[in-house]
Amino acid sequence: MPMYSAYGLTLQSDLHLPELAPGTGDADIVIRWGKLSAPSLVATNSECTCHIREQVAYLAWENAGTFRVKGGREIIVDPLPGADERVIRLYLLGAALGLLLHQRQLLVLHASTVAVNGVAIAFLGDSGQGKSTTAGAFQLRGHQVMTDDVTALRMDVPPLVLPGYPQLKLWPESAECLGDKPEAMPRLHPQLEKRSHHYHDQFSLEPLPLQCIYLLGEGPTLELEVLTGQDALMELLPNWYCTRFGDAMLQATNHAAHFAHFTQLVKQVPICYLSRQYDLDAVSDIVDLVELHLADLALASV
Repeated sequence: MPMYSAYGLTLQSDLHLPELAPGTGDADIVIRWGKLSAPSLVATNSECTCHIREQVAYLAWENAGTFRVKGGREIIVDPLPGADERVIRLYLLGAALGLLLHQRQLLVLHASTVAVNGVAIAFLGDSGQGKSTTAGAFQLRGHQVMTDDVTALRMDVPPLVLPGYPQLKLWPESAECLGDKPEAMPRLHPQLEKRSHHYHDQFSLEPLPLQCIYLLGEGPTLELEVLTGQDALMELLPNWYCTRFGDAMLQATNHAAHFAHFTQLVKQVPICYLSRQYDLDAVSDIVDLVELHLADLALASV
């Protein structure tokens, strides 16, 4: 089976995964086709239904099939007849892989991250807030993208961002804003307007310390507000990637370890609320502001 690399892990897969970088060595994760008999599934906060326990989970989509994620080491995919492999890969490399990373005791955030001068910065926010677009704007400025949408942290001191895979998922207007031609870019799948932007030559391969977290929001002007303590914690918690799996995920989670990770994150990494008008033409202004803020943080740490 072909070997791939993502999040510092080697994946061996029955499925062709062109989004991923090639990998070598022993497999940490095995992905294969298989027949599944799922237990009773419940609705989630996203499009899938699920059955989740601490180290085994079933996820199902009406347009793709059923996935079993087990022990942080294995994903079995039971596709629906005629399911488009692009749709299957979208769910596999998003929700299923995100849940597997959680099973490996990593803190998984709904975030896009960028490498800037040897450190990582993360952009968090609801879907549609511009995480991928902001990461793409940093790439245009010469920085390297580390992850898009799914960010895995190894909770060292300081927390480390593990590089994901070299793809940004962009709406056509965002792609155009970043200098791409949407009509020449592949769709993520036939029913979705989002496009796939690959950037193998501008991808950070090394884990990097997380320097700052920026929570994206909307406001009348472009400004940063530093959050601390309980305020920072309460803003971060909804950005846990696995909240999309609803109550079933919460019931299967070790709450003490989960909150300990978030508390550690708040203590060790600056958290900022970045408000701005949602204007694609002004996305470069966000890069200017964040670069200045990072320079100030670097000076303060000397």
